[in-house]
Amino acid sequence: MMDFSEVSTMSDNRPWYRHGWVWFVIALPLTAVIAGLSTVYIAASDPDSLVVDDYYKEGLAINAVLDREQQARQLGLRADLMLSGDRLRITLRAAQPLDGLDRIEVRFVHPTRSRFDRAVTMERIGPGVFEGRLESDLPDTRWYVHITDPGQSWRLQGRLDSARAQRLHIDAAVMPH
Repeated sequence: MMDFSEVSTMSDNRPWYRHGWVWFVIALPLTAVIAGLSTVYIAASDPDSLVVDDYYKEGLAINAVLDREQQARQLGLRADLMLSGDRLRITLRAAQPLDGLDRIEVRFVHPTRSRFDRAVTMERIGPGVFEGRLESDLPDTRWYVHITDPGQSWRLQGRLDSARAQRLHIDAAVMPH
């Protein structure tokens, strides 16, 4: 049997920072603090653009958008979009003549980040043919494409995966309601 005098001679005389278990116990809460600070930094530096402050006004705006899409269906609008680098060409056809339409507006809307959205005003170069130029090439991702007249009386919308295709056909008759 061992007496207490032998135990005291067997004790470890190393300083506390030389023991591995001390660092293991310190590392657990330290990891949680670092992860929490990283999360705060990410949340503060990249705010969520999907959150709308005035949801009531946004809800009312949906009705206006639906009316513009209905107007595009009544006009029988169809568009063929061709993208080549930063150049954009749209051929617009309608069941009724679109007299006096000298320009159209095209918006490329990123699904999650509004800072990547692009807008192009396109000029008519021929009957139903419009051309415009993007400020730079579109990054390879999926885009919502909105085509409207300057008066915002109608709107065509479609989806373009710029990583896979450089062409898009939009038909108002088959747009989702």
